[in-house]
Amino acid sequence: MMATEKKEGGGNVNFSCTICLEPIVKPRWLPCAHTFCEECLQTFISRAAIGKKEDNFKFKCPVCRRLTGCPEQGIPMEEWAKHISANTFPSSLTTSMEKQPQDNLCAICLRDDKQVKAESWCHECQKMICETCKGLHKIVVTLQKHKITALALKNQTRNLRCQDRKEPCSIHAGKVVEVFCLDHRKMCCSICFANEHGCCEHVEAYENVVKRIQKYNLEGDIEVLYKEAKVVKEMIKHKEQTIRETDARKEAILTNVSTEIEKLKSKLDECQQQFKKTENEKNKDKLKQCVLNLKQYLVTVQNGQALLSAVQQQGSEKQAFLAALKTIADVEEKFNYFQQNYLKDEQIQYEHDHTTILWQVCNHLKILDVTLVPSPSMIMWNLSLHLPSFEIHEQKQPSTLLQI
Repeated sequence: MMATEKKEGGGNVNFSCTICLEPIVKPRWLPCAHTFCEECLQTFISRAAIGKKEDNFKFKCPVCRRLTGCPEQGIPMEEWAKHISANTFPSSLTTSMEKQPQDNLCAICLRDDKQVKAESWCHECQKMICETCKGLHKIVVTLQKHKITALALKNQTRNLRCQDRKEPCSIHAGKVVEVFCLDHRKMCCSICFANEHGCCEHVEAYENVVKRIQKYNLEGDIEVLYKEAKVVKEMIKHKEQTIRETDARKEAILTNVSTEIEKLKSKLDECQQQFKKTENEKNKDKLKQCVLNLKQYLVTVQNGQALLSAVQQQGSEKQAFLAALKTIADVEEKFNYFQQNYLKDEQIQYEHDHTTILWQVCNHLKILDVTLVPSPSMIMWNLSLHLPSFEIHEQKQPSTLLQI
């Protein structure tokens, strides 16, 4: 339970729920004496019970974490908050500081726009009631346990507004505090006294301690709490400002990061285009020219083969001799050409480490060029395999002109 900052020039007191931070509606208090809205408490209980078995389930107080179980046996978990004890003390304090109703009218009948003179006071409802409503309290089961007192003289009405009540023990359910231990500054029930404070030297009935405390002594505590609340409000204001500044800074950082990422993308695209242009066109052209020369050499060889085959079948010996000389000369001419241009011919392989492109761009501001790895092409060796046996031989046998 938490009281809001006192207002200058006003006597109203508002109590807020520590769960929703709004004024308490239908206050329900746990055995530990902490009070919450009925709806807030039920929502808290339901959330705490998710994924847990209802049997022997206990929930922790949102403030002190003390465990509390089912208020009454057989009550479904969805209705636990309704059956937890109602705390009428906050409303009684608020009511006692409001304007007194005229002519002591029944508060319940006023809700029905009826003005009926009140004859009694209900301590649990903290309302003045008429004889009819008093009779309803005796009939309705949930109201039968309410304590009802006849109204005193008109000047004593205000005092009935905030009647004393028995303070329950926050540790032992069903027990009320009876004594106050001055050594430990704790209120105790009979069980607390027997278990923990039996050896304390200064233990008195708490009514006797209350009598020695003058009401004006609370002014100092009220002032301390007022100042504390003011400090907390300043801290909340500062933290909220910090959150706003942090969010603004975060947005600025995200914007800057996005801008830099776009720049990086643009740089990568630029490096990619530049990398495409750095391809070794010279080596490619050399390979194309080699292919063209090989094709021309192939044509020369195939033409020579066709010529010799035709002369062998249809031509004279003279024609065969001349055709062989011409063919050998043409082939040797092409072969010599290759010897001059491709004696040291190399096979070129491209290599590039694409896994470090980002590192290359960051450190060299570009994508590194492709590495050319040369290896012997063996083109001259392959071409010269059969040439040593390619020559004119004397005809020892009529059917052989060339031995290849």
